[in-house]
Amino acid sequence: MYKEDKNKKSQFGLTAFTEKLDHITPKAKAMLINHFGDKIVKRDLEQGVVYYYTQMLGDSLQAAFNSSRMNPVEMNKLLGQELKTRSIHTQFVLNSGGNTNLYLSSKVNTSLRKPFQKEFITAAFESPNTYFFKEMRLIIITSLLLIIITIGCFYYTVSTLLSQHKLAELKESFINNMTHELNTPIASIKITAEALKAFKHTPDTQLEYLNIIAHQANKLETLTDSILNTKRINHRTGKDPVLVDLNDLVVNAIRDLKPQIDDGHAVIGYEFPNSPICVPGDAESLGNILLNLIDNALKYNLKDAVVNIALKKSSDYAEISISDNGIGIPDEYHESIFERFFRVPQGNLHDVKGFGLGLSYVYEVIQQHHGEIRVVNNAPSGSTFTVKLPL
Repeated sequence: MYKEDKNKKSQFGLTAFTEKLDHITPKAKAMLINHFGDKIVKRDLEQGVVYYYTQMLGDSLQAAFNSSRMNPVEMNKLLGQELKTRSIHTQFVLNSGGNTNLYLSSKVNTSLRKPFQKEFITAAFESPNTYFFKEMRLIIITSLLLIIITIGCFYYTVSTLLSQHKLAELKESFINNMTHELNTPIASIKITAEALKAFKHTPDTQLEYLNIIAHQANKLETLTDSILNTKRINHRTGKDPVLVDLNDLVVNAIRDLKPQIDDGHAVIGYEFPNSPICVPGDAESLGNILLNLIDNALKYNLKDAVVNIALKKSSDYAEISISDNGIGIPDEYHESIFERFFRVPQGNLHDVKGFGLGLSYVYEVIQQHHGEIRVVNNAPSGSTFTVKLPL
């Protein structure tokens, strides 16, 4: 349906065409051409006014062309709406000027006059890889966290299983050693007691048998004390510390171990300080760690043990070092020897019996006193244990 425009100098309408259109359809185009050719052009050719009408039509087309040029703002709005309808949320730029960092679309000619004029437009988007990564970042991060958690749980499970397996082996070794160590004096006491009951012995023989029983009983007491010490240490944590003279502790430990020293023909060298060195702590616990360390130096020795003890102090610490010429400790076990139940592997044979509790007890006592202990090789043979305690 043609709507009259009074501002135009020349216009026409088609009364036979009654449809309302928002764009030219093939049917309307065919009707216009037939009407224009059969009625207007033919008549105008007869009257000689064709140029007049065609020029006015050209002017109208030129005006329509000029008014319908691409509007970048409107195009930007329309493209954004179209992307949103397709659930694509990304930034874009029209005619970016050849920025190579962006992903460019194909060129599109927005001119209505073809082929006489070309007005190309391109849309520049961020890289598809970057876009996909941004859209999936939450999924990717969540997946990575789940993978890390899974690996962490797997590592923790494996570590726990290995620790439990190692602990089971240590406990089994401890039980075997403890059973053997306890059975030996018990069997000796039992046999000696049966011998006293079964036969009449002279007083000297009876005294000898009683000494054997007393010796084995003392041995049992020593074994049980080494086990109970690990339990007693936890009950001493809350005790108020008192000043303890380390020189007295060293002298008392050497005196208490005199039977073992004489029996093994050992040589003890003690480099004592010129003045008393006192540290805050528990005298009984500190005395026990010195007994343990010196006793180990005597036991783990092939023959003619030589043990050197030095006591000195620095500005903040008192330092006790105990060196021996024994069998030594391989480097790979310098840390493990302080673990409970651990003993340096020697196959199924341990010439020196024990439970693997002595050095763990020493370590725990020193930790409670806020000190430190380390072991190094004592060339050409043996080991040196150094204990540092805060003054």
